[in-house]
Amino acid sequence: MASRLSCILALLLIAAPTANAGGCGLPIPSALDGNALTFNITGVVEIEVFWDWLCPDSRAQSVGLLQASAYYGSKLRLKVHPYPLPYHRNGFFTSWASYVVRLMAGVPAQMRYGLIAFENQEALYNINSPNVTQDGAFEILANWAELMELNRTEFLSHLVCNFETCDESYIMANTAWKYGAGRATGATPTVYVNGIEALQLENNVSLADWKVFLDPYINPTQSHTLY
Repeated sequence: MASRLSCILALLLIAAPTANAGGCGLPIPSALDGNALTFNITGVVEIEVFWDWLCPDSRAQSVGLLQASAYYGSKLRLKVHPYPLPYHRNGFFTSWASYVVRLMAGVPAQMRYGLIAFENQEALYNINSPNVTQDGAFEILANWAELMELNRTEFLSHLVCNFETCDESYIMANTAWKYGAGRATGATPTVYVNGIEALQLENNVSLADWKVFLDPYINPTQSHTLY
């Protein structure tokens, strides 16, 4: 009862007239925070998602959200943060591999590799890989890189870190995880809309789901004053 009352009080104390507050979370602002006192809501909406390439819930969410990104075009800015969960034994290796691809072929290629990982993630589930060594996991990850016609030998050469000399891709993957941890990300998928965590969106899996949520922000009928 006390926690429920605290939740109600927290929501009553927030005076911003925004859309669904999402349980006891903060209301989502109509646009990114900034210095403008009055603005039209037709500005860009930014969605940040934290996905684990070996998480089935992240995979399920990716389908509709990527469709929404294509549907809304320049009105929606989507950022995807690889965030391997510690209890997915091969999760960090997969995230690291995606940064190897980023070094080899650029940011769009990293996203493409992540989608390939989504399609094939069962191979590296804990339950399906109890006897797969680290090198064995790297070979599986290299198989996925070859699906993108990347050089297998070069790909594997990046998966090296002896804690004195680490490949840049390792540092990038490590930093990305620390960024997510610094934002108190405790699960995947985790979604932020205009900088506010949106708990109610974690189970959105279809384009229709995203349209119901995003249309009031992207296609509004009135201006909104923040202050």
